[in-house]
Amino acid sequence: MRRKKLANESFDIPTFQCQTTPTLWKLEDYIEAFSKNAKKSWFHSVSENEKKIEQQFNRLKISELLINIAAWSGFIVGAIIADSNEHQQVDVDIEFGMKILYFLSSLSTFILLIFLIIRNYFDLEWKKERLIYSKQDNLYSAGYIPKLIVELAYNLFHPVWFLDDSSYEYYCEYTHSYIEYPWNTLLSVIQVSRVYHLMRLWIFWSKYNAPRAQRVCKMNGTEGGALFFFRGMMTDNPMPFVGIMLFVGIMMFSYMLRIFETPLAGKNNNQNFGDFNNSMWNVVITVFTVGYGDTFPVTLPGRIIEVFNSIYGNILLSMMIVSLTTLLNFEIGERKAVELLERLNFQIELKHSAARLLTSAFRYRVLLRKGSATPKQILIQSGKIVKSIAAFRATRAKRKGVYQIDTAEHIMEKKVNLIRDATEAHKNSLLGSLRRLQRVKQKFDIYFNIQK
Repeated sequence: MRRKKLANESFDIPTFQCQTTPTLWKLEDYIEAFSKNAKKSWFHSVSENEKKIEQQFNRLKISELLINIAAWSGFIVGAIIADSNEHQQVDVDIEFGMKILYFLSSLSTFILLIFLIIRNYFDLEWKKERLIYSKQDNLYSAGYIPKLIVELAYNLFHPVWFLDDSSYEYYCEYTHSYIEYPWNTLLSVIQVSRVYHLMRLWIFWSKYNAPRAQRVCKMNGTEGGALFFFRGMMTDNPMPFVGIMLFVGIMMFSYMLRIFETPLAGKNNNQNFGDFNNSMWNVVITVFTVGYGDTFPVTLPGRIIEVFNSIYGNILLSMMIVSLTTLLNFEIGERKAVELLERLNFQIELKHSAARLLTSAFRYRVLLRKGSATPKQILIQSGKIVKSIAAFRATRAKRKGVYQIDTAEHIMEKKVNLIRDATEAHKNSLLGSLRRLQRVKQKFDIYFNIQK
């Protein structure tokens, strides 16, 4: 259909007065005529499609940014509510401030849910322009609804006013006492997991997920996504990437550990996890697998957080080793410079080795011409010649490794060895044939003798 449409399109190409063949038309006139009709050409449709993809992708990026603003605004309000629940002070001004905080928490969550719906719609439109889905697809037919419902339900958790006076009791076997966790405090802990919005924002705003990167990946038979982003960041900027991951992990686990261990402040062997610095110290020594043992969680939720912190720390340490290895590797230009430097040093070393060999041979010849040299001196000088020859051969053998190619001498030597082996095999074959002929001759001689 596209070919028929292009065939039916009319292009105002000027006619030319030519007495020979159409190949003598002026190229400038043809290009000018073609540029006037560029809006009707196939190339213009391709550029228009790329512009639409870029526009939809920019909308998706803006929606991700708005989602992060709403998500982290709600988390900050939830953290303030959780910290206020620890003091349990009754005051008119405090109650009015708490009502405002609950309102802001619900408002930010409501805005977050709206932005999530808009974000999924923009993502569908973006994939439509990339021809992953057809123009007739919607959120339901494209399979977005189940994932959207799960995401909306997960982000719906936030501190609310009607749970202000309710709490969850937990019996701690370490202190043999009950611990009360306000439900709004637990909901603020769930809000920490909104960190995945930050990671998704980072992915969409990076160069590894841009429309150009998507096109390049598609041309090479792969798909750009989160895994491609992680691999690209570990290859391009490993140390900043690992550093940001480390900082985010420390802050996230420290906050959750502080929430679960604060009710035991002063009861747990004078370990005050209510101080955020102590929580950060425990997380850091756990991430780096030090484990001094001066601070440790005793509640079941705190120990679960510590287990995940240990796993996260092992992953980060592995990433640090990989990033350090990548950092110590040569770049392309550095590798070329090192190879050139090795070749120059090899040439100097080869010259020195050849000079030592020639010097030893010249001195040996001088000793022989003098006639007054003792046999011991001649023997010593001949030994120096042998050492110089061995050193020169060892230096020359490095050429293949330095230049990483087969030199002309090596290629010639290989061909000579092949000819020698082929000659030897042919010689053995001829000798075998000769022996067989001799045996046949002996049999004929015996047969003729019997006949006689």
